[in-house]
Amino acid sequence: MIKITPVTKQAYELFHEGTLAFARAERIGLRIDVEYCQKQTKRLTNKIGKLKVAAEETKFIQHWKHVYGSKYNFNSNYQLAHVLYDIKKIAPVKKTTKGKGATDEEALTALGLPELNTIIKVRKLMKIRDTYIGAYIREQVQGTIHPSFNLCFVKTFRSCVAVGTPILAVRDFLKYPNGVPIELIKKGDYVYCFDDN
Repeated sequence: MIKITPVTKQAYELFHEGTLAFARAERIGLRIDVEYCQKQTKRLTNKIGKLKVAAEETKFIQHWKHVYGSKYNFNSNYQLAHVLYDIKKIAPVKKTTKGKGATDEEALTALGLPELNTIIKVRKLMKIRDTYIGAYIREQVQGTIHPSFNLCFVKTFRSCVAVGTPILAVRDFLKYPNGVPIELIKKGDYVYCFDDN
């Protein structure tokens, strides 16, 4: 493995030029095909609906519905774990940090029940629709997203466009000790940047 020790001036220039490039990208923004995103959201919603209907006809989900009655919730990990591990007495192949049977994709796949594959598929489609495509639609303004690229905030240097991301600003320390939500940052606010020192 190559070990790189950047000279301070070179490191500064890299981050400085990177920050300027990202600032230009933030100002210009990223164009989003909103109509396409909306069509995909509708398509995914239809597909999720069909998969749920098919899943709810299986014996496993019928039993789950019988157990919970009107409180049945297809998206409830708690209910799913209760039916799998407490009622059906299936031994969990993976446990949560609290010692309960896990209901993540790895755990459900390892159980080998075909009905669980449908639940996994529905979850994946919902994640695509709600977390990814939904974020584009929600964060765009007139077909453009203006993300925030923070080279000095997160160790992974990932960008952030999510509502609620905390930004350490020179204001509201008592109200927001861990940072002001990004949507409340105003033009002209001073914000803190940190390095490893």
